[in-house]
Amino acid sequence: MTPLDALYAATLPIFAAALLPDKRRFGELTSSVARLFSPPAYRCADVLLHAVSVGEVRVAAAVAHYLLRKGLSTLITATTRRGLQTAAKTGLPFAPAPPDFSCAVNRLLRRVSPKVLVLVELELWPNLVLAAARRCALVIANARMTEAAFARYLAAKPILTPIIKRVDLVLAQNPLYAERFLRLGFERVEAVGNIKYDAAPTPISAEEREAIRQELGVGKGDFVVVGGSTYRVEEEGLLEACRDYIGKGMRVVLAPRQGDHFPQLEEAIRRRGLRFARRSSQPTSEWDVLIVDTVGELVRIYAAADVAFVGGTLFAGKGGHNVIEPAGLGVGVVCGKHYENFKDAVVMLKAAGGLVVVDDAAELKQQLKA
Repeated sequence: MTPLDALYAATLPIFAAALLPDKRRFGELTSSVARLFSPPAYRCADVLLHAVSVGEVRVAAAVAHYLLRKGLSTLITATTRRGLQTAAKTGLPFAPAPPDFSCAVNRLLRRVSPKVLVLVELELWPNLVLAAARRCALVIANARMTEAAFARYLAAKPILTPIIKRVDLVLAQNPLYAERFLRLGFERVEAVGNIKYDAAPTPISAEEREAIRQELGVGKGDFVVVGGSTYRVEEEGLLEACRDYIGKGMRVVLAPRQGDHFPQLEEAIRRRGLRFARRSSQPTSEWDVLIVDTVGELVRIYAAADVAFVGGTLFAGKGGHNVIEPAGLGVGVVCGKHYENFKDAVVMLKAAGGLVVVDDAAELKQQLKA
């Protein structure tokens, strides 16, 4: 047992108690701990790609497809339930990631025997990094270092230095992120661009778009607003912003970032006297608001939109989700002012007239009215 293992073991009960009110996160924690005693059957691979949730898994999948074309085998590991569901839909080899206990990560590395470990975006799990450094090359791909994250890492630099020094290569999304990684002490850093641009969808035909809209129960003359990767406060804001236009040719599709509050969302829709349906129920046209309660469909549903609102942006703390996906489909994008995770993309799309930034739900309503 390493000192880190002892620290994990000591703090695990406290962490579990703190997560107990959050059923989703508590369930993911218990599933992760269970893998200590009942590990999945890992397969050998040339490259092990470690991701966390949906966005990182999509990046890992794009990298994996490229590596496969080069004749290299891959395995994607993911941490969250939704990340694993997304990985399952890629058709690529995947497995649940183990918790960061030395026995679990050493078992993973021993069974997979990778030549390279790729951490997607920034997942510096201490035991995993230290164990991998003794076995294979270690790369951070699509590396991101926001201002807030940089401040935290800088404060913890004396503790993190032994881990930082074991990373062989950082492939940063842009020069600003690259500079921050260098200031933290990473030795080899290159700014190569955002892989999410490579994984972005492209516009589909009018016939394909119409087929998706019909499948969702959308009429030919309906104006569709899709809220993607939203949170409760944003869903309330979207419902208020669209309320006056629903029933006058507007439909709203909400795809929450997490699926742990569907009953509360349904109640919010009922309070406004609106009809709703769930995507999993194969809805007809009898709805004002469609709730996407399935996983892995957001990009396809964006294709049915006239306007897409991208969540995690109307309030501080999340940094925004992927604006590239709807924009790649040729859909007009609206987001809030908290878009730190996709700053480059927002700036470029805004300059090109493909995206509008709003301060709050009231301004969102004005944009939809326009």
